[in-house]
Amino acid sequence: MLYGYRALLMTDSAALFLSADAIRFQIALVTFVIGIPAILFGWGLVGRKQNAVTKSLLTVNALMALVFLAFSANEAMVRALYVANNVLVVTFTVAMIVFLYRLPDGSLPELKSLRVIMLIWGVFVIYNNIRGILPFPHSTDYEFVGFAIFLCSLAYLVARRSMETERRLRSLTRPRERRCPA
Repeated sequence: MLYGYRALLMTDSAALFLSADAIRFQIALVTFVIGIPAILFGWGLVGRKQNAVTKSLLTVNALMALVFLAFSANEAMVRALYVANNVLVVTFTVAMIVFLYRLPDGSLPELKSLRVIMLIWGVFVIYNNIRGILPFPHSTDYEFVGFAIFLCSLAYLVARRSMETERRLRSLTRPRERRCPA
């Protein structure tokens, strides 16, 4: 929801309802808060094994959001927070992809698909977070395309897992047919 809200704020239509300052503030706030559910999603993948890393990431992300709230009027501070956020997002994304590719096959349900999904989305996320330092003038934000692919892919995995669970349940509850000797 946060991601979608931020995307809506970035449209021309947002100016019909909010001032430019309110739009900038809300985009920044969502940007500094959105990492929290992303980190929690990653934590769900790694389990208890990586608690210290996950807690550190959550702490840093929460502190960035609090610093933004305290110093949102200071443009230099906000720019510095955006740079720190970009570094955090790129680092987290690369770490998550590396982690998924280092896991042994079969250690997570749908691991092979999840690897591909995270790699594709990761390319979009990394590009969006480094595009400000790329030599291309006015590079375009395509992260929403990667996010749409990510959501559709996760929906597909959930549907596939649900259908497999339903198939297993039916096989357990279906009465076994007795075979007559021929």
